[in-house]
Parts: sequence; C-alpha cells; structure tokens
Amino acid sequence: MHYEQPNFCVLYRPNGSNITYKRLCCTDCWNITRSTGEIIMASDRLINGNTLAGQRIAEVPYTSNDPYYLTIGQQSVSRGAYQYWQTVQTLTGNVGSVFDATPATLTGNIKNQKADGLPMLGYFQVSARRERLVYVTRLRAATLPYAPTVYPLWPDCEPCTESLYRTGTKPEGW
Repeated sequence: MHYEQPNFCVLYRPNGSNITYKRLCCTDCWNITRSTGEIIMASDRLINGNTLAGQRIAEVPYTSNDPYYLTIGQQSVSRGAYQYWQTVQTLTGNVGSVFDATPATLTGNIKNQKADGLPMLGYFQVSARRERLVYVTRLRAATLPYAPTVYPLWPDCEPCTESLYRTGTKPEGW
C-alpha cells in the first residue's frame, strides 16, 4: 500500500460554470493506493534457504519529486500453500495462447462437510508476516515528473471522506 497526502480533497464545479476548482482538505487526509495483483511468489528451494535478493517488488510512478511512502509485506507459507497459490497464479495468468498450459484442477485444503459434497474453493493457512515501511526518493529520476493539471482554488474546504482509498487516520510512519 502507498499513502500520500493529497494537495486537494475534491474537484468542484459550481452549477452553471465551466471552470473546475480544487477544494483543499479541512482536516488531515491521506490517499491510499492499494496494490492489486502485485503478489510475487518466490521459492528459496533452489538456494537452500539463503536470502532471495533483487526481487522487483513495486513500480513507483514519477508524478512528483516528493518521497514515495509505501508498506511492503512478506509472508512465509507452507509447501502446500505455495503450490496452491502457484496454481492460482498459473490459472489467472494464462492469456489464451495455444502454448498455454492446460488448466489445472484447483484443490485446496478446505472440505465440504455437507452430504451434497460440492467442492469448496480456498486454502486455509497460518503464516508469519513481516511488514516494512519504505520511503523511496524520486529525486534522481532521469526525466521530469508528469505535469499535473492546474486548477484554481475554491475558497471553502472539504472534510476528508473515509473510504478504501482515503483516510483521515495518520498512517504508521508519518
């Protein structure tokens, strides 16, 4: 996840106007960018449990020179869980080529106890999890950041609205 303080809370266009204004936040506010599909599966089987290094873990957009703050999580999983999630990744990653592997049967460790015996989909796992807060500096990029659209400022402010993508609660590490 990435947290960033917005430079405005909402874009506002008054009725009958063709001008869009930005309204500042009245309270502290952070935008949340959640990672989707950014799960990286790696095994240390071939390196005898040594450290896995040099893994690509994120793509940081160059929209400003401000530091980029993100939370990175890592989990250890059992062999069975690893095989299950590898199968999920294979099934969802195929793009429809004639050279794709044939679809595998997805078998988890959750069983249906009812008489109808319909198959269940899922995998119950307990694992260790570590999280790390990381600040990435964007000052050494080879190009300039994208030019943001400039909006005039509206005199009234807007309260921070809680959602999956915005919070008024100060994130850990700020």
